[in-house]
Amino acid sequence: MQHWLIANLDVTTLFEQLHEHSGERFVFQVQQGRQPLFSFAPHLPMSELLPIGEKSVTLADGHHWRLISYMSKQHLKRSSIMPTITLVGGLLFSYLLTVSLGLLRLTERRREELAQNQRLFRIVGDTALIGGWYIDLLRNRAVWSKEVCVLHDEPADFQPTVEEAIAYYPAHCHKRLFDCLEACKHDGTPFDEEVTVTTGRGREITVRILGQAVRDANGDIVQIQGSTQDITEQKQLRQEVSRLATRLTRTLESMTVAFLTLDDKWRFSYLNNEAERLLAHKRADLLGHVVWECFPEVQGTRFETEYRLAVEQGRPMIFEEYSSRLMAWFEVHAYPTEEGLAVYFQDVSTRKVAEKRLRVLERSVESSINGVTIVDASQPDLPIIYVNAAFERMTGYSRDEIIGQNCRILQGEGTAKSARNAIRKGISGHRDIHVVIRNYRRDGSPFWNELYISPVRDDEGNVTHFIGVQNDITSEREYRAQLTYSATHDALTGLANRASIEKTIHRACEAAALSHRHLAVLILDLDDFKPINNTLGHETGDNVLIEVSRRLERQLRPEDSLARFGGDEFVLVLPNLLEGKEECARLIEPILAEIACPYHIDANELYLTASVGVSLYSGGATHPQALLQQADLAMYQAKQKGRNTYHFFSSDLNEKVSQHLSIRNELQRALVEGQFELHYQPQVHGPSGRILGFEALLRWKHPQKGYLSPAYFIDIAESTGRSYPSATGYWKPPAAPTRDSTSLGMSHMSCRSTSLPCSSSAAVSYRRSCR
Repeated sequence: MQHWLIANLDVTTLFEQLHEHSGERFVFQVQQGRQPLFSFAPHLPMSELLPIGEKSVTLADGHHWRLISYMSKQHLKRSSIMPTITLVGGLLFSYLLTVSLGLLRLTERRREELAQNQRLFRIVGDTALIGGWYIDLLRNRAVWSKEVCVLHDEPADFQPTVEEAIAYYPAHCHKRLFDCLEACKHDGTPFDEEVTVTTGRGREITVRILGQAVRDANGDIVQIQGSTQDITEQKQLRQEVSRLATRLTRTLESMTVAFLTLDDKWRFSYLNNEAERLLAHKRADLLGHVVWECFPEVQGTRFETEYRLAVEQGRPMIFEEYSSRLMAWFEVHAYPTEEGLAVYFQDVSTRKVAEKRLRVLERSVESSINGVTIVDASQPDLPIIYVNAAFERMTGYSRDEIIGQNCRILQGEGTAKSARNAIRKGISGHRDIHVVIRNYRRDGSPFWNELYISPVRDDEGNVTHFIGVQNDITSEREYRAQLTYSATHDALTGLANRASIEKTIHRACEAAALSHRHLAVLILDLDDFKPINNTLGHETGDNVLIEVSRRLERQLRPEDSLARFGGDEFVLVLPNLLEGKEECARLIEPILAEIACPYHIDANELYLTASVGVSLYSGGATHPQALLQQADLAMYQAKQKGRNTYHFFSSDLNEKVSQHLSIRNELQRALVEGQFELHYQPQVHGPSGRILGFEALLRWKHPQKGYLSPAYFIDIAESTGRSYPSATGYWKPPAAPTRDSTSLGMSHMSCRSTSLPCSSSAAVSYRRSCR
């Protein structure tokens, strides 16, 4: 390896200043070993030169350098300054030695840097797929670097002619490339071309060629040099970017969301079609213009505030604001970019109206007295996603506790299976459901829930949710149950009432007919109960009736039935009697004994007895009402026998029963048709024979039987216990003729007609007054 030391010292000029002959020069030579490396001398052969000084240097790497100075022999002979030259030569050698050492170190460093740079250039060339070339204009040869050869799939030492180099390019590019070379060769015009190359292996690549002229010291173009870079991937990338940009533009233009961009000066740089429509401006009128100038009304509003915050803080801003100019609500997403601001926005006025309506509806649901539940039909277990305040009050569950649960949490042991199945079928069939179900509150207490369930469908008809509306009807149901109970039970004693016992008798008759057993219907009437009410008060009387009912219940068999008929009358139904009268009598006797026991009511000790009428049923078509009437007649027979006893209905009472029913019906018709009349009978003062007044006597003018005495119907009216004229009010008899009174000498009397209530009590008073 040779190390070059170049000393560009104008030493000759120095000596020429000391010598009068300026045309002669000193000569210096640098050698490595014995080989000359550098010399600076006039055009004289070495034989005419005489060395005047020499210095040897051994370097660290083992190389030997020598510095030698020469002077022409003729000049040396004529010179009279030899001592000076010798001195200067010594100084010069010392100086050159010092310089050579410094330059040697510098050369070593530069050589290492050059090698490193060459490695870096090779790395860059390999990485960037770029190589250098130049064209020797004198030889018309193209000199390619190794990298250019590799790009063309040629050997590293391949050196083509200019024509051969251009042949790698498509034929239609040849003329353009020759023109570029000619322009660069003659005018120094640089060129930058992008063309396709077919390599030596037939690969097609795209390259970028840059070329420029190289001039000598005189400014003449002596060379064209440049670079070739494989930009195939770059071109593909540019094409892909262009394709994506085209797709992005088409996407932005087809979006239903408005999009615009602002540069760093707040000027519009892009708007899509939807932005033009919502802003009611053509993009040509907005592009390049400042947004605050185009829309001055937004200054000071949230639009400006949020836009500026997005840019200043470098973070997205999402907000909703109303535009007074466009009279619409907008949802805005502002994103800061390197160029400025990207803004997405859409008109949400319809959504705002819907949200307002939804808030009103939600408030209505929240204030509803009915519980409301919404479940998610898209989830397998139909979880609850909403309940209102009424639901919380009704069930005791809070929202946090119930959200995510299934409505089955409200069911329990008392929930009817039929109600569960109805709900399950309705939900699976996606139809409306109405069911009354027994649910349970959080504390375990039951309540009756009148439940309505309706499916909610989307635009495609798919069920997305179910809405349930609950109504706590526990109080109402209890009230209805109480009404039902009251309709069939006596309010005072809790026993069955007349309507209920008649149904019981009817069912017992059917059972007796099938089982061929006897059925006994008993009417029990308390003896002398009215004085207790009149003397001790109705509250004491009510307590007595309650105690009687409890005593009767204790004496009944499990299959027997008991009812209060009204007042102090009770009805007992004794089915499944095998022995008829004998068995019935055995059952009645302990009942009478129990009734006769003393009653301790408050501070009073009371004694009562009862009379019992019995009607036996052994089959046939007898109506329950007939059995009751028979028992009623038998009960009156028991009272006539002395009370505190019982009497069975016998066949000789059939005629009386028939007559009883007939007269009863005729009485009702007589009251409606006005068949009753009043007959006046004078009351005469015996001693004087003077008439004191009149006695009004009630007479029934029967259409077929003529006038009937009260004795004919009063007993029947009393036995029925009914007030017949209740539907017609009071019946007013006609006034006695005043003319007849005058003619009889009774002008001093006043005969007045009194409004008489046509009730059984009135009939009794008439009957007694007539007797």
